[in-house]
Amino acid sequence: MIKDNPNRLQEILAAIRLTRTEGIGAIAFRKLRLHYGSCVRAVEAGDAKEKIFTKIANRAGAIFTPDQALREYEAGLKAGLTLCLQGDPEYSPLLACVRDAPPFFWYAGNSEIFRRPACGVVGSRNASLSAQIFSAELAEAIAGAGYCVVSGLARGADGAAHAKALQAPGGTIAVIAGGADVIYPPEHQKLYHDIVNSGGAVVSENYPGAEPIAKMFPRRNRIISGFSLGVIVTEATLKSGSLTTARFALEQGREVFAVPGFPADPRSHGCNNLLKDGAVLVRNADDVLPILQELRDRQKNFSLFGAAITPEAQGNFTFSDKSETPANIACIFADLEGKPEENDETRKILSLLGGNDITIDEIIRFSGLTTEVVLTMLPQLEFSGKIIQTPGGAYRAV
Repeated sequence: MIKDNPNRLQEILAAIRLTRTEGIGAIAFRKLRLHYGSCVRAVEAGDAKEKIFTKIANRAGAIFTPDQALREYEAGLKAGLTLCLQGDPEYSPLLACVRDAPPFFWYAGNSEIFRRPACGVVGSRNASLSAQIFSAELAEAIAGAGYCVVSGLARGADGAAHAKALQAPGGTIAVIAGGADVIYPPEHQKLYHDIVNSGGAVVSENYPGAEPIAKMFPRRNRIISGFSLGVIVTEATLKSGSLTTARFALEQGREVFAVPGFPADPRSHGCNNLLKDGAVLVRNADDVLPILQELRDRQKNFSLFGAAITPEAQGNFTFSDKSETPANIACIFADLEGKPEENDETRKILSLLGGNDITIDEIIRFSGLTTEVVLTMLPQLEFSGKIIQTPGGAYRAV
């Protein structure tokens, strides 16, 4: 049943052991993997209770056992799923740059779609008929332009978006809350299989067979936005999970779009509030596609994004010594040990800024600096008159 080569299998099992250990979240996982150079060595350090491991994962419980990890891996293969690990060539470069990106995810379908430029389309589960129709029309146009449509396989707007996007060149990714083999809601069984069979993919960071529970849904929303250049909210109440996706999109430096609705309809209150707070108003796909193209072009203009985030740069994180790690991996995994010299920090940040607005998330991603360093340096550079902060919270050079 096991199909990976022995070295890769050991790295996968070690990643499962770390990720499933209580108290080790996505951020701690990333720090451990960066420090030790591989999941295997991180697990060995944890078993030996090394001081640095304990400091990074100070709330960790007993590490998931090898047998437990092997059972999850075999269960995934038996269910027809594949595991995609951070650093794999298939892992989405955009998702990899998210601070709490999933260490790995299970998926059914076509892995090539993960590196395709994408746009999230989300909305209410109890969406009005007009919102469902509009979501479908938007998804069809966006996917028709070659962008993958990412959504949550939920009832209402999500399902409508998937159903139309899977028929278009861009295809669609469904990010679900339970295991990638657990179809929820049950009435989307045909849609699930249509997505997989059409060249799309169904993705989950949770273990195979996991039944979806309430706390899983907000966490999956960060993955929807993480895959995406921007997120469109087509209809949402003030308590809608779609607004959680929009909030994650803002935190990740992604564009947020919203479809206006009738003020007296509670299902429009969330979108109308987003528009009031500065989201891009969407009347049709023509309001979205030029911005997606601009965002895509902006990425290509960054040499770090265009050249460094390649399969070779990401590697498989099984280097024999930390010093062998490619220098440009810092674009994805910011250095967590020590700080560069101040002139280096200044130069890296200023080299990214020009006449266009650049978000804090983009500065962090493309500079390779830590969040703490960037947030410390930006006010200093602004005070010195080298940069200015724009009304949207982004920065540009003076």
